[in-house]
Amino acid sequence: MAPTPGTSARDQLTFLLQQAEPRAARPERHLWLIALVQWLRAGPQPVLDGGPAPALQPGLPAAVWRLQAVLDALDA
Repeated sequence: MAPTPGTSARDQLTFLLQQAEPRAARPERHLWLIALVQWLRAGPQPVLDGGPAPALQPGLPAAVWRLQAVLDALDA
């Protein structure tokens, strides 16, 4: 059975990153990138370990937090 994304932002990001296939054909890589950008724009509100995500700045939009989460995951 194929893995399915969870409902939390962290679960969905983990799922998206696991689906990335560097050796895939260009159309598949583009579809993955589209899915990532859709998640960045309209993903769930960020929640970490049952608590609210730490705000880097007051009023930080959720999309900015999701982008930071992607960059942190890629940096790790």
